[in-house]
Amino acid sequence: LRMNARMGKSGYYKTSSGRLSRKEDHDMIFVLRKMKDPIPLYARKFWGKIPDIGNAHGFDFEIGDWVTPHGRGEKTDIFFKVIVVKDTTSKLAGELEISFPHEQEGFVSVNRESGYIFLNQLPMPNEALETGYRRVLKRIEAGYENKTKPIHTSYFFRTRAKKIVAEKYLFNYSKLKDGLGFVMGGGRFLEEPYRKKHPVEYGAVEFTYYYNPKPDDRNLEFDPKRNLFKNLKNNERVIDP
Repeated sequence: LRMNARMGKSGYYKTSSGRLSRKEDHDMIFVLRKMKDPIPLYARKFWGKIPDIGNAHGFDFEIGDWVTPHGRGEKTDIFFKVIVVKDTTSKLAGELEISFPHEQEGFVSVNRESGYIFLNQLPMPNEALETGYRRVLKRIEAGYENKTKPIHTSYFFRTRAKKIVAEKYLFNYSKLKDGLGFVMGGGRFLEEPYRKKHPVEYGAVEFTYYYNPKPDDRNLEFDPKRNLFKNLKNNERVIDP
């Protein structure tokens, strides 16, 4: 039998211990994150197939869909592109590339060294990081197992760059909580007889994201009671900050 412990304090987000043995003593340190300024954000869980293999496709965080003609999106925050490659073991795999429309935009990883608190209600910092953004994020995955997903890693994005003066830009900020799921399926990624039923290879992504529509506001501490998305399906709703 196993148990877990949770530590909380008024004005702070709770942190859990994870599973603990009932037969052992445990010396534990809990790190809590302070509640600062929860705000309304666009927040949703998304799962979807990338429209095709070989081309970059834009995704609109504010609309929550692929950019037209593959969805209802109007502005590209990030591009998703997948190609079929071989991994280091020469096994058939898909390579996912995430990129951005503007050279000043990008992503920054958040792990334990940069403020990620494992098993906290708000594992990422309250605000997006100000520096350290990179242009291209790549992953290679050889099936449905999601083996290459980094552990305890999430991402901040800055998008929709708007130049106001020389070398000065405004951005919109967002976060992908608990990273990005990426799998390959269909066609050569399936065994017979499933291949005949689903003959076309595809890449699919799954992520929970939060988007702040206010330019130059790095606050991504979400108030779950004030989601700017309305009428989400049950499997799209976000209940954590």
